Amino acid sequence: LGFRGVDRDITNRIQAESELKDSNRFTETVLDAQLDTFFLFEPSTGKAIRWNKAFKDITGYTDEEISRMPAPASYYSLEDLNRAEVYIQKVFENTADTIVMDLICKDGRKVATEYKASVVKDDDGKPKYMVSIGRDITDRIDAEKKYRNIVQSSPMGMHMYSLNPKGKLIFEGANSAADEILGIDNSQLFGKTIEEAFPAINNTEIPEIYKKAASLGIKWHDEQVTYKDQRINAAFEVYAFQTSPGKMVAMFLDVTERKKTEEALQDSEERFKIIFELAPDAIFLNDLKGEFIDGNKAAEEMLGYKKENLIGNFFLKLKILSVKELSVAAKSLAKSLLGKRTGPDEFMLNRKDGTQVPAEISTYPVKIKGKTLVLGIARDINERLKSELDLRDSEYLLRESQKVGLIGSYVLDIDKGMWECSSVMDEIFGIKKEYKKDISSYFKIVHPKDLAMMNDYFNTKILTDHESFNKEYRILRISDQQERWVHGMGKLEFNDDGSPHKMIGTIQDITERKLIEQDLQNALEKAKETDRLKITFLATMSHELRTPLNAIIGFSGLMDENLTVDEFLDFGKTIYSSGNHLLSIVEDIFDVTMIESGKIQVQKSEIKLLTVLNEVHEIIKNEQFNTSKTNIDFNLIYPSSDKDLMIIADLSRLKQILINLLKNAIKFTESGSVDYGFEIVSEN
Repeated sequence: LGFRGVDRDITNRIQAESELKDSNRFTETVLDAQLDTFFLFEPSTGKAIRWNKAFKDITGYTDEEISRMPAPASYYSLEDLNRAEVYIQKVFENTADTIVMDLICKDGRKVATEYKASVVKDDDGKPKYMVSIGRDITDRIDAEKKYRNIVQSSPMGMHMYSLNPKGKLIFEGANSAADEILGIDNSQLFGKTIEEAFPAINNTEIPEIYKKAASLGIKWHDEQVTYKDQRINAAFEVYAFQTSPGKMVAMFLDVTERKKTEEALQDSEERFKIIFELAPDAIFLNDLKGEFIDGNKAAEEMLGYKKENLIGNFFLKLKILSVKELSVAAKSLAKSLLGKRTGPDEFMLNRKDGTQVPAEISTYPVKIKGKTLVLGIARDINERLKSELDLRDSEYLLRESQKVGLIGSYVLDIDKGMWECSSVMDEIFGIKKEYKKDISSYFKIVHPKDLAMMNDYFNTKILTDHESFNKEYRILRISDQQERWVHGMGKLEFNDDGSPHKMIGTIQDITERKLIEQDLQNALEKAKETDRLKITFLATMSHELRTPLNAIIGFSGLMDENLTVDEFLDFGKTIYSSGNHLLSIVEDIFDVTMIESGKIQVQKSEIKLLTVLNEVHEIIKNEQFNTSKTNIDFNLIYPSSDKDLMIIADLSRLKQILINLLKNAIKFTESGSVDYGFEIVSEN
């Protein structure tokens, strides 16, 4: 009895199996390290072949659920699926770029996602698999929406212009407040020159001022610009300033955090190559000394080197990193030695052609064939940086616009009773950034005299009737208790059940405008009072003129041949005295005019006081007769020793004062006597 055996050397097989395991682990590491979602499926059957952790995290489905769900029908709305069908056909034809669709999660959430898809073909050239890489762009969409909401909720109208190569100022856009303030559809003006859009300003300096604002960055403000054409007839307060070189604005009154892992492919070497080569981010594999081991097509495109020129070379030798960034790279290698991942960190990479590309790099320590290597994933962030720069420019425009117009913006969470606001609104309210911003603290800022009104308005008009917030009211600044007028505006957002859950709007400080309005009102009241006094004065003068005229006409009518010489002389004196009185009244009228114009003059001369008093006596006696006041004794009293007293005075003004005083004395005395005259109080 014996045995026969055959020995076979399986060393190569074991080595191949080990390499396959290393390859699989490497594949898993790459999949888990991807910064976007990854999904591989058969387009003919909809069967999911491979997916990554990022896909599971976003959708909320388990591996078992995903494996049983047909793709892509299980993850998108019917409308998106119709669009996806057209997109997939373009992918097959190799004419597709990207598509944005809402990824429907297990809990019903919709995540706005930007997709890039590729086709893997079999040996016959027929589509076998489809690979889709998705990027969550929720934050970007929300940021754009928030910016539009703030601009659109501004109470000031905004016109945007830019200079074309010919130096013409072209109308580029407007906010909704501009439509409301002007009463026109500003979208019909897009693309027109400022002269075509608003022809009534052709003969004004405004077009040149706007051009200087756009080209030279000057700031311009005019409190009143009058404009009139067939559509618009109004006056506006206008602010003009540059937003960026060649662009200006005229203001007038009235991505959820990106996913950090990519989708996974099947465990085979073929699937790994698909993942590795088709990944949109650059993938590098190097040892702990910085020597390149491998790289994908995106890495070639990012650095401008062919793969064969990269492999075997070092970061330092190729000078891919600048000297100042080498220390950051050294720290990353040190962490990799300790088995730790790094990043994402931002680097400026030097390309082969001398240009530079900004990249965000994450590194992961991996083991291949028992050797620790570093897997680096780099993403070109040039577009992101440009978007961030554009966003900063937009935010700067908003901040400067709010500062110029004293407009602060806010967001009120109605469900939580909390609000957030811009720094300009903090300044308007006189509060610090850390001020507790809830409903009760807001009403502490409202002026006590307007508190009840604002409480009723907010609860009735806003929360109950769902009207937009549009109210002028007073506040007391927290920092200095200064009273200020503000104009609040806001737009409600609603839950699915129709209840309001958020309000976005602005608060503008309108104190200066209110003060101007009050000054105008006071000036109007003063003008009315002046007119009333003038009317009263004219009525009084009409009466005063009749008194001497009646004396002149009356005594003139009595003068005939039957009068004695003494009577004739007395009548003549009375007529003469009344004539002088009439002249005095006329001079009073002129004096009022002169006083109003600031041109009153005093003519002093030496006069005999008793003569003036006698002339006044005759005028007042005649006034007694005409007003039936003869029952009142009218006496001139003076010291006989001083009957020749001479004084220096304005004769006309003195007589005018005495007559006015004595006429009032006679008028308001019912019985008794009125005495007048003079005495020497002091010889000095």
